[in-house]
Amino acid sequence: YQRFINYMDNPALKFTESEHMMPMVVSHITPDEAEFLTGFPFLETSLDEIAAMKKMDPEEALLKIKPLLNKVFIYEAINGDSVKYKLWTTFDMFLRYFHINREGESAKKMANYRNKYFMDGWHSQLKPFDHQELRAIPINETVEAGTEILPYEDIELTHKLYNSSIFE
Repeated sequence: YQRFINYMDNPALKFTESEHMMPMVVSHITPDEAEFLTGFPFLETSLDEIAAMKKMDPEEALLKIKPLLNKVFIYEAINGDSVKYKLWTTFDMFLRYFHINREGESAKKMANYRNKYFMDGWHSQLKPFDHQELRAIPINETVEAGTEILPYEDIELTHKLYNSSIFE
């Protein structure tokens, strides 16, 4: 696990020391997965190149990659007949995309550690920036929303009509 953590650290967003870090990592990734992902490319790379890098057959590498796609550790880029893979960032793996395809007790357990870890200092790395990650940029033009907020009575009437025999 420590080699994986060291590999995932980068100047933009590092793992910060916390009592919640290792339980978060261990609850989300197996030792075999951590070993396979350590050294995995951060740039889009073909299966053949990854297999050569990992010293295994492409079929064997693909068997390891497929479950990691669903766990949101690896990103699959498909462009026509070309398929390439890259490692998601630490932030994407453990914070941004964690709840995609997640249900059950393991997700709840991971979410508990993740939330505590985030509040225990991981988010403080973003404080030095003088702007938020997402923000509105004024364009000095009026943009029409094109939507309308309906009164409750109209929605209730539409619901009653839709559920009546008139539409059957």
